[in-house]
Amino acid sequence: GEKKLMLSADPALGRMHLTDMRIPNPPSPPRFCAYLRAHFQGSRITAVRAADDDRVVRITGTRGPEGTRTQKALILELLGRDSNMVLVDPGTGLILECLHRIPSKETGTRVVMPGALYEPPPPRAAEPGTRTEVSPSARGLPAIVTGSKGRKQLALHPLSDADETFSSMNEAANAFFKPRLESDMLEALKRELAAPLKTRAKSLARRMQKIQADADRLEHLVERQYEGELLKSNLGRIKKGMEQIEVQDWGTGEARMVRLDPALAPVANMERIFQKAAKGKRGEKKVLERQSVTLEEKRAVEDMLYYVETATDVAQLESAASDFRADATETRKQVSHKVRQDARGESSLYHRFVVGGDRTILVGRSAAGNDFLVRRKAGPGDWWF
Repeated sequence: GEKKLMLSADPALGRMHLTDMRIPNPPSPPRFCAYLRAHFQGSRITAVRAADDDRVVRITGTRGPEGTRTQKALILELLGRDSNMVLVDPGTGLILECLHRIPSKETGTRVVMPGALYEPPPPRAAEPGTRTEVSPSARGLPAIVTGSKGRKQLALHPLSDADETFSSMNEAANAFFKPRLESDMLEALKRELAAPLKTRAKSLARRMQKIQADADRLEHLVERQYEGELLKSNLGRIKKGMEQIEVQDWGTGEARMVRLDPALAPVANMERIFQKAAKGKRGEKKVLERQSVTLEEKRAVEDMLYYVETATDVAQLESAASDFRADATETRKQVSHKVRQDARGESSLYHRFVVGGDRTILVGRSAAGNDFLVRRKAGPGDWWF
């Protein structure tokens, strides 16, 4: 069957082992990965050799038909913070590409750059008296052991009956690194998906503030309709050139000042106030529509962000990643469709059932789904069981 070989040059998690994990590809491949796809993918591995007394592995692969077959070596250097992966042409010894480029200006280090001659890392200084050979029969089964401080470690054999053993070191390494890798992938995917959503949410919040400012301004214009009525009953007292007039407010019985345009005649002043009030009424309707649309999109984006931040496994997020990776300029209609789903209720958080022809029942798939329904979906008239 198919086997996947994990090669990691992570400073803290550097390793090489077979794995059954399904690791999602990024939206676009990194530079070194793209180069390997073009020049090493499809190769037949002909040799795997580890350096003596060092954590450096050379994987030799051949590719192409007979007669034009090419050979390349992928070298994994597990050296802590200096870990690296390098693709080398065995014929010339030249570096074709590498994961981390180390230029010559960095003194005290070897040059690792495309076109440079590959030089193995300096050998580790062996500590006298610390190396002991252990025969396979004496090792027993590889295990994940728990140290005195509760920290789990890979070991060649168990230290106590409570330690978990495996039939091979590949299985032990896969089980040891899998939880950490899944956690790291989940957090990385959350950050990737949440970033544009947070940006969009801030943008919509700013838009809501501007819309509210427009609404307040238009409301003030609409209120001038009352001023126009007051002015209408006092036209005989108005003379051209007046900047304001004091009238009695019918509602409060108190005096009220009404501003005037001194360049206009009394009737023109009144008509100007009525025109502004009518303009305010027309604008209010458009502002309410903009407010409703923006608020719906804002809630939809917040729902998406909640979905991302409460996800508990990579598969749950990955299934929606293609939708959530939409950029921050995505329209309200698209965002709303992705979050609220259609009548079929295709949601990873809850099931949707329609009963009696017009009643909808939403059932959380998990505790997170129930929390989502209560906090985000439930309305004032909804029933919770």
